[in-house]
Amino acid sequence: MKTLITLTFFSFLFISCGKEVVPDRTEACDGSSAENCECFKATNRERVNKDLPAFNYCMSCFKMAQEHADDMAKYNYFSHDRAAVSGRPAETFAARAGRFGLGWGAGENIASGSSGSGAVAQWMASPGHKANILNPSFKSFACGYNGGLSVQVFSAGQQ
Repeated sequence: MKTLITLTFFSFLFISCGKEVVPDRTEACDGSSAENCECFKATNRERVNKDLPAFNYCMSCFKMAQEHADDMAKYNYFSHDRAAVSGRPAETFAARAGRFGLGWGAGENIASGSSGSGAVAQWMASPGHKANILNPSFKSFACGYNGGLSVQVFSAGQQ
């Protein structure tokens, strides 16, 4: 049986990555899972291979990415917008980014069916996802993962 890999990308201009960017930590994983750490390092390798600076690790990006991966896995949906479930209203990507203090440009890649460097390889094969990863305006990011769902959140905020 073939595994269907579903990818989607979203880039949205918004406000600024809060004070939780870890400066000069381009290989940091700060307690992330093995999948998240592999995703972080593979993404930075892609940037460096294209003569772009490596991303800094952004704790706000991690919290947003991990929350979204957990939510999609728990409530069985796949979208940049959070589903309305159990009496909870839906939440757009822009609203989620604002809730986590991200802005001056925030972006998100989501994937189903892969993790770590496998998800990064698939995103790099997709023009829209690749554009997020190689966007020189984005300075920091982090990954989230749960049950076959991978999420990257990018910020053009502080380095």
